[in-house]
Amino acid sequence: MKKIKFISLLFVLTLLMGCGKAKLEDGKELVLELKGMKMTANDFYDDLKEEAGLATLVQNIDSYVLNNKYETTTSLKNEINSTIASYKEQYGDQYLEAINYYSGSNFTNDTQLFDYILANYKRELLISDYAKSIVTDEEIEKYYNEKAVGDMRAKHILITAVKTDDMTETEIADAEKEALNKAKDLITQLDNGADFEELAKSNSSDTGSASNGGDVGYFNRGKMVDEFEEATIALEVGKYTKTPVKTTYGYHIILKTEQLDKKTLEESKDSITNTIAQEKQETIANIYAFAIEAAMNEYELKIYDSGMKELYDNYMLNIKNKKE
Repeated sequence: MKKIKFISLLFVLTLLMGCGKAKLEDGKELVLELKGMKMTANDFYDDLKEEAGLATLVQNIDSYVLNNKYETTTSLKNEINSTIASYKEQYGDQYLEAINYYSGSNFTNDTQLFDYILANYKRELLISDYAKSIVTDEEIEKYYNEKAVGDMRAKHILITAVKTDDMTETEIADAEKEALNKAKDLITQLDNGADFEELAKSNSSDTGSASNGGDVGYFNRGKMVDEFEEATIALEVGKYTKTPVKTTYGYHIILKTEQLDKKTLEESKDSITNTIAQEKQETIANIYAFAIEAAMNEYELKIYDSGMKELYDNYMLNIKNKKE
């Protein structure tokens, strides 16, 4: 693993810097000598640099930036330890093997797993902060004018197709058709005066809201799936969707029960920034590379070894342009 290689490199360089250094006549430090061959410290460093230099450099930069920008608090440690404990409870003694299988990693103990989870958590924080930092006032104002709405409240009836793993494609298509037809039939019943809440209680696949007559409470953009949100926004208060709304969950019949006025731009700024930042995280390819680059500039990174600087600059360029 890179970490092991990094520790080995530091160990070797520490030895080179120790006492009792042998030197050649020109003053160069001698690492080893065989009959007919001498290896200087510079030669040894160049070999190590070629083999593990870039990986060591990247790891040093990432680790320093992440650990200086984001404190490893006691609560964070406890949260990660709780996560590891849940893995053990779920997978038993084979938890490391299971995690390695699903993640493609090679953890051999809890310390490595802890460090991995911690680093990933801090990377997500860096990405989030970077995405927010590149949101412009113009983007916020445009979003406010074109997309911002007040909080909405709605009730829904969800009809989900009944599927099993052993079903054929034809059977799955039939189940989808049956669910759609049932949703259409419920709309017909509503058109004929049926009570929405009663239909939700007796028909909705969303058991969490069904007991409340289908009420999902107040929400705004970003809380529900897009199709559900857009359909609700388009409705007048007191109206329901005349055709089923298809989402990944199934077919919804939505009744809009309340619409609040949207907040002022100043009041909405933080939430809009978060929404736009989330969109950027989802649409900017390799966003972590841009985030760590911005952090390096903040910490005034300077690489004095010209060879390593070229390697690192090319590495950053490649990962920023890499197609996912």
